[in-house]
Amino acid sequence: MVLVDAVSEEMETAMSVILKELLPEDQWRAYQASLEEQARAPFVAHVDDEQVDIAASSAEMRASLADSLLPPMPLFVLTHGVPDPPSPGEPPAFVRAKERVWQELQQQLARLVPNAKHLIVRDSGHIIQEERPDVVIDAIRQVVEAVGDPGTW
Repeated sequence: MVLVDAVSEEMETAMSVILKELLPEDQWRAYQASLEEQARAPFVAHVDDEQVDIAASSAEMRASLADSLLPPMPLFVLTHGVPDPPSPGEPPAFVRAKERVWQELQQQLARLVPNAKHLIVRDSGHIIQEERPDVVIDAIRQVVEAVGDPGTW
């Protein structure tokens, strides 16, 4: 399996903790209200011509794993090295904290199975498959090779 700057299901919780510490009380309440409103409508990401219901996909993944961990397999986690630019109005402390949490969660993904590989792609932002397709292709090749010959991992 190759995860390309994958979103961890723990991201939303981690961001809420950071925001609660950084935002004034009125902004925190507004943020909470915004989350509640978003929860009532499914979040659909548009990727090219496809739509992905993130919540439904996460629920399907959790259901397929049930209470078990991922089975041992070749796992390669690719993580951006160039942080996203801040959104308008984001405080610098939040931007730094968000990036720190993202990197920590990427490390957690790399610990899902023994002997996973984790590469921070220093010269790429979040869309590694577009900015550094060679790195993604190489990771896929390594995983495919390891499936065929486990001794190569």
